[in-house]
Amino acid sequence: MADVFLSYSRADQEVARRFAEALQAAGLEVWWDVGLATGEAYDRVTEEALMSARAVVVLWSKTSVDSRWVRAEATQGDRNGTLVPVMIEDCKRPVMFELVQTADLTRWKGKASDPAWQAFLADVRRVVSREAPAAAPATAPPPAAKAARPGRILVVGAVVAVVAIAAALGFLVLRGKGGLGSGLDPHRIDEGGDHGAYSRRSREEARSERPLHLCRSGL
Repeated sequence: MADVFLSYSRADQEVARRFAEALQAAGLEVWWDVGLATGEAYDRVTEEALMSARAVVVLWSKTSVDSRWVRAEATQGDRNGTLVPVMIEDCKRPVMFELVQTADLTRWKGKASDPAWQAFLADVRRVVSREAPAAAPATAPPPAAKAARPGRILVVGAVVAVVAIAAALGFLVLRGKGGLGSGLDPHRIDEGGDHGAYSRRSREEARSERPLHLCRSGL
């Protein structure tokens, strides 16, 4: 992983070399495309270096502002929070980068003691030393509802069965008692038992004696 990814236009290669050498002299590891080995896929290697670099130094010039490669690399650096742009000549930067603070080294000739260079180098170091954002702690999933234990289910089922059986027995007992009571007809009570027999005999005797009384009175 390189400290600095250097983005520039091919037309500005000599100026880019000056920046690369000065940054290396300051103790920073620099990646730029002159270090590509024969046979390497330019786009793949460049993208890997761009994504892994701690700082992306973009050299804005009249030619680099029209380079799609430089624009894309600057956009990715801005997205990753690693962009460190610098003007190497007066030019109109892409609109999306006009509001990004940009160092002015249009007059820098490579002198390490130049205040403008020292200020720029301090900015590069600050970005390089910046710690990667800490990953947000994973949110623990809500505890799953505990499944009912089989034993508990059996106990509950047994209790429900006992209650149901007791209720059914109670209903049958009450129904039986009600049936005995409902069989007694108050209008027919004199037809059963000794009391009923006595009542029938009294009525029969009354009917048999009445004619005899009438006959006697006729005599």
